[in-house]
Amino acid sequence: MKRTYRYIVCLMFVLLAAGCKKSDFETPVVYGKRTIFVYMAADNNLSSYAQRDLDKMKMGMAQVDSASHLVVYADIRGHDPQLLQITGDTIRVVEQYQEENSASVEVFSQKLDRVQQLFPSDSYGMVLWSHASGWVPANVLLKSVSRSSDRMSGSDFVGDGIWSRDPEALLTKWFGQDGSYFMDISNLASALPKNRKLEFLVFDACFMSNVETLYELRYATKYVLASASELLAEGIPYNKVLPELFAETPRLEQFCRLFMDFHEQSNLDYAMISLVQMDQMDALAEAAKAFYATADPSVVDPDAVQYLENMSSHVFFDLEDYYRQMQGDSTLLEAFVEQLERTVRYKDATPYVYSAYSGSTSHLIKVDANSGLSTYIPRDAVGLELLQPAYLETSWAKAVGILY
Repeated sequence: MKRTYRYIVCLMFVLLAAGCKKSDFETPVVYGKRTIFVYMAADNNLSSYAQRDLDKMKMGMAQVDSASHLVVYADIRGHDPQLLQITGDTIRVVEQYQEENSASVEVFSQKLDRVQQLFPSDSYGMVLWSHASGWVPANVLLKSVSRSSDRMSGSDFVGDGIWSRDPEALLTKWFGQDGSYFMDISNLASALPKNRKLEFLVFDACFMSNVETLYELRYATKYVLASASELLAEGIPYNKVLPELFAETPRLEQFCRLFMDFHEQSNLDYAMISLVQMDQMDALAEAAKAFYATADPSVVDPDAVQYLENMSSHVFFDLEDYYRQMQGDSTLLEAFVEQLERTVRYKDATPYVYSAYSGSTSHLIKVDANSGLSTYIPRDAVGLELLQPAYLETSWAKAVGILY
């Protein structure tokens, strides 16, 4: 009786909120064990990979209890945006929309609310699927490209700036691009639920296991699965990992193992993955702040720190390797490292990772250090003029006390 009452109340709310009749829905609103919402912003040069991933998701859902829901908002280049429900049997169109900007936080919020209305569940997970540029704000990215006289083609930056990509390189992912529009991390954080309502948040995108982004999102979810380096467009093997995400207790470490197995056994043997426990992020910032107050960042040679892309002036460095190369209190350094290990619950990487950026003669980067989180190193360097002031405005820089 209690479940029936909840169903009736929820259905009434949905009909009122949507301004439509019950007959407008092909199926009634039903509760599920878990709903995973995939936000696929693929109105860019990843469109062909988007369709392939939808097919992989269908294969993965064939192994999942039918009481759970996989719902995808798919904005794929050349097609009207759709809200899809994927089962092991079908990919069903729930709703179809006119052309809209999927990198808009307003559109993202609308679709998140809609999924919660139509597919209420005892628990939720989310996958964010698109290109991404880590913590770097959209206006800084676009201005940097413009200053370098680069031009944008889909998501490929071609030119002499630090964001320029080799047009002959393998395609990689990086979150929130629709044409020439991008979604800032601060806006994403404002749209996501607070109090860690999400069981997990998966980034099928490049560079998103960076400490600046995850600190901004620390109240949105219990765990984040993401790559600190670029992620090849093949991305996540959904046919293999969806059963792990839909398990009664999500098997997130097994997700990481299957992700790495997929890349290690393929012809594209380049990958990096991290599992981050988000309720440890505040303690990580406190430990970083305590050590940073005793340290001298100016002694660090950025070229000697493990970098994670081949930009001419690097933006993403390994967090622990950077802190170990500062001169500071050794006891506070070890306290920071211990807290970092509590924060990053699982990490793995292939011997080399791949970068599509063309600041080097090689696309491969040897991984000698991997703490599971990247960070930016503030400094004066060509191409970083716009990043410096933007970085100091990040919540992480303010929490740690980084002034330059």
